[in-house]
Amino acid sequence: MLDEVDILMITYNRPEYTELSLRRLLETSDEKVRVWLWHNGTHEPTLSVIKKYENHPRLHKFHHSKENVKLTEPTNWLWKNAVGAYVGKVDDDCLVSS
Repeated sequence: MLDEVDILMITYNRPEYTELSLRRLLETSDEKVRVWLWHNGTHEPTLSVIKKYENHPRLHKFHHSKENVKLTEPTNWLWKNAVGAYVGKVDDDCLVSS
């Protein structure tokens, strides 16, 4: 627990970017990393991308909010539930260095 990391990614209506960034985040995360994924909205193309990764071992939790609640609610969700020594956030249009 002392070196575990919880990372939040919030997605919204960006299937192409979500595909690239979520895949890279999961591929570059080791067993000490838990990815918390929050999706805003009902955009089916983006949800389809997310569903491809729902059983990935690094995807710790997924939350679907039909409303676009922006940043505060997802961040509070992470703060309330994360147990890692470190927390972070990766946007759905960022690529983690490999």
